[in-house]
Amino acid sequence: MSYMTGPHVSIAGVTAEFPPCPIEATASATVAKRTLAERLAQGRLLVVEALRLSTSLANGLRRMHDEGRIYGCLTPSSIEVTPSGVALLPPRTTPGLVTPYTAPELLRGRAPDIRSDIFSFGAILYEMISGRWPFEADTPESLSAALLSSPAPGTGNPAWDGLMANCLAKDPAARWQRMQKVQTELRLLTISTRCTEDSPRRENVEALIRTAVQQAVESRIATRLDSQARSIAELQQALTASMDTMQSHLRTVDGKLATALETTATSEEATELHLRLSHVEQRVGASNEQIAQTTLILESETRRITCVEQEIKTIRRRADEFSESIAVQLHALDQTVGSQAQALEETRTAVAQTDDLVERVVEALDSLQSIVLERSEDKSS
Repeated sequence: MSYMTGPHVSIAGVTAEFPPCPIEATASATVAKRTLAERLAQGRLLVVEALRLSTSLANGLRRMHDEGRIYGCLTPSSIEVTPSGVALLPPRTTPGLVTPYTAPELLRGRAPDIRSDIFSFGAILYEMISGRWPFEADTPESLSAALLSSPAPGTGNPAWDGLMANCLAKDPAARWQRMQKVQTELRLLTISTRCTEDSPRRENVEALIRTAVQQAVESRIATRLDSQARSIAELQQALTASMDTMQSHLRTVDGKLATALETTATSEEATELHLRLSHVEQRVGASNEQIAQTTLILESETRRITCVEQEIKTIRRRADEFSESIAVQLHALDQTVGSQAQALEETRTAVAQTDDLVERVVEALDSLQSIVLERSEDKSS
C-alpha cells in the first residue's frame, strides 16, 4: 500500500494535517531507509513486527523522558525504521498543527508532557495493529471533535485494546504516567505471543502473570489506602470534637460576658441614684439616718462593682487560657495534616517502587523464556 497526501486546513488559527490515507499498492519497493509512515503505507504490520517496532519506540521515548526531554509532536513520519528497530528523527514542531496523533490536551492549549507522548504512541500503535487511524475524520472540525470526545474503536484483541486504552485516555491523569508501564505491557504481550507460537497450552500465561502482578499491586495499594482512610477518619473525628469544644467554650464566655454587662449596668444605675440622693440631701437637708442608709447602699454597690470587676478579670483569664488551648490544638492539627501528606507521598513512592519491581520480574521472565526457546531450538537442530 502507499499513502496519498491529504490536505492541510486551518480553522480558527489551528492547522489540521490529515496524514496520507492508505491505498492499495501494486508492488513495494525496498528502501534502505524509510519512515514508519512509508512502512504503514504498505498495510498493517504483523503482530511480531508491531511488537518489535513498538518496543523499540517505547525504549527510545523512555530514554528521552529520563533525560528530561519531551518529543511533543510524534507521528509516523517522524520515526525512521532501522534494522534494529526504529529511530526518532528530530522534532519538527509546527504551531497549531493537528494530526490524528495529537493529544487532546494540546487542542485545549496546554503544553505537551510525557503523557502527551504516550497518547501519540498509543495512536501510532493502534495504526500498526489495525491498519487505520484510531480517530478518523473528513474535516478539521470533526478531527478535533473526535480527538476530544470519541473513543478509539477496538482492535478485536482484548490485550491490545487494554494497552491502548491506557494510552489513549482523553484525560491525561487517566493515562499511564510513564513509559515504563507501556514497556512492561509490551513485554507481557511479547511473552504471550511466544507462548502462543510455541504451544497452544501456554495461551493463559499472559493472563496468569498479569493477574498475579495485579493482585500483588492491588493488595499493597489497598492496604495503604485503608490505612490512609482510617487516619483521615480519625483526623476528622478529632477536628469535629475540637470544634464542638470550642463552640461550647465560646457560648459559656458569651453568657458570662452578658451577665457581667448587666451587672455593670445595674451598678451604674446605683451610682446615678447616689448622685441624685446626694443632691436631694443638699437641697432638703435629709436626716443622718437617710445619709447612713445611702452610705450603706453605696458600700453595697461598691462591693458589687468590685465583684463584677473580679468576675470580668476571671473571664478574661479563662478566655486567654482557652485561646492558648485552641492554638495548641490547631498546631497539633497542622502536624497531623503534615503527617498525612507525608504518608500520601510515601504511598506514591511505594507504587513507583512496585512498578519497578514488576518491570524487573517481567524482564527476568522474558529473558528466561528466550533462553528456554533457544535451547529447545538447539536440541531440535
